Amino acid sequence: MASPDLTQELTCPICLEIFTQPVTLECGHHFCSSCISQSWQKVPGDVSCPQCRQVFTQRNIRPALTLSNVVERFREQKVKVTQPQEEFYCQEHEEKLKLFCEDEHKAICLVCGMSRAHKTHSVIPIKEAAQIYKNKLETSLETLQKQMDLSLHSKREREDGILHMKDIQDLLMRSQMEFHKPGTVSTQLPADIAGEPVKYINLWREMRAVISPVPASLTLDPVTANNQLIISQELTIVKFGNEQQSRFYNPERFSTYMYVLSSQSFTSGRHYWEVGLGHKPYWVVGVCRESVNRKANITHSPENGFWVIARLADCKSLKIPDVISQLKVKPRKLGIYLDYEGGQVSFYDAEDMSHLYTFTDTFTEKLYPAFNPCRNNSDPLTLLTG
Repeated sequence: MASPDLTQELTCPICLEIFTQPVTLECGHHFCSSCISQSWQKVPGDVSCPQCRQVFTQRNIRPALTLSNVVERFREQKVKVTQPQEEFYCQEHEEKLKLFCEDEHKAICLVCGMSRAHKTHSVIPIKEAAQIYKNKLETSLETLQKQMDLSLHSKREREDGILHMKDIQDLLMRSQMEFHKPGTVSTQLPADIAGEPVKYINLWREMRAVISPVPASLTLDPVTANNQLIISQELTIVKFGNEQQSRFYNPERFSTYMYVLSSQSFTSGRHYWEVGLGHKPYWVVGVCRESVNRKANITHSPENGFWVIARLADCKSLKIPDVISQLKVKPRKLGIYLDYEGGQVSFYDAEDMSHLYTFTDTFTEKLYPAFNPCRNNSDPLTLLTG
């Protein structure tokens, strides 16, 4: 007969029953395959372990083969037991507890159910009662999961804000500062800035006018530009052209989509740049990794190496976060913040520094700022950094 400790180890934390087709998460915890799938089914974006709450950007689960074999051995052992321990008996009538009294919230036997004490009570089979309470528990767990996910999202935004302030602090320590008469602009960081990202980002924007040097400028790389894109002579403006430009074929050039990359790339550190959008009706802006497929139709998703947002008629078909169409006032300047080691790409309306969207991922190769002014759309994208 299996020991109580073994029974506990073989119990799924979600359904509280012996594992069925057990799987393991990246954090090492085990669940029934159907339980974890249902738990994550209605959760958009990042998910977390129901037991330790570790957050995962990818929904990677794998069969726990060794545990599955142990569960099968355990079930075989239970079949051989003549008096299963999970069967309980009424102390008064020595009958199995097969009913559940909803008025008194307790399990009773058949004799109890026919007695005067329970004659006027609502009595149902105990298995039916177990299923009802299991459904209630699952609903409660689902609500709790949503609340935990909202809490984690809020925590990540607050941590992102703290990282932004430490970027600012590093900049002040490294830079040679040449101050002109600042007027009403303060050169001290107020103590109440720490919890409010918009305040200190706006302060940083004001301080750029009196601090030298400012963040380095980006330039466009014509070698990567689609042949229908027109690049300005100073390499800071790109727009769609009706005619093909005369450019040589090369592996770095985008053939299908209207992309051009910057000449600068990043493999570490924190970086910020801005793009002028004007009143463009369509655009795609963000970062991509060096190894993206530049010749074929692909989905613009992190899995394919694109961390971008867009203003398009249908973002969902390209799996791009639809964050712009929901805004009453569309941004005319876009701010992009990359924290390579922190695994974050954040987007802001650069005029009021309101947060638009943040990708959280792990970066393992060279990243390039990417710009797409979109087809049949002659208004330009303009690099504003510096």
